[in-house]
Amino acid sequence: MLKICKKKEQYIPGLRKVKLLDIKIPWCFKAKKSLPTASKMRSKYAAYRSNPKGYDKGKKTRIVVNQDLVLQDGYITYLILKMFDKRKVAVKIV
Repeated sequence: MLKICKKKEQYIPGLRKVKLLDIKIPWCFKAKKSLPTASKMRSKYAAYRSNPKGYDKGKKTRIVVNQDLVLQDGYITYLILKMFDKRKVAVKIV
């Protein structure tokens, strides 16, 4: 009989996996004045393409949320992961 095991998620201290759709985006990130620059989007996109598995776990690409899962930092990372249809992401809760 063949056993199918679910791969264990790697534990990273200080990070927790949440559904990307559960993260709430405040209006200040969606405002036209705070839209990310094209160059910053390109650099984050290139970083994701070079390391898609560990992208959301890096210090420069981390998503930071509060206890209510409202985004505090990492809006560009959120957009990149949403573009690639990621379902669960590692976030830092402050």
